[in-house]
Amino acid sequence: MNTKLMAHAKEIGIVLVLVALIVAFSIWTPQFLTVSNFFNIAKQVATSASARSASPSC
Repeated sequence: MNTKLMAHAKEIGIVLVLVALIVAFSIWTPQFLTVSNFFNIAKQVATSASARSASPSC
């Protein structure tokens, strides 16, 4: 049970860091928060997530 909780906490932490980065970059650069840039970020995150889920865990 504790292992599942830790894995879930890591996933939530990654999402929170991603959201914090998006907010920070949006404040610093107004051009950052555009629809096309949002889709680019989503594509890159999805690619990284699928590659990570396909790789065997150590």
